[in-house]
Amino acid sequence: MSISYAMQTGVSGLRANSTAVGRISENIANANTDGYRRSFVQMVTTSTL
Repeated sequence: MSISYAMQTGVSGLRANSTAVGRISENIANANTDGYRRSFVQMVTTSTL
């Protein structure tokens, strides 16, 4: 495993986590808004090898 691959894997995980936190904050901010439907993020493990 090269250092580049390891760094790309780490960045991918950080992006996924950032997306999840963003969705959670949107859900909290809009909890009392009429007609708002909360959204979900599903984390899935994939392999490129």
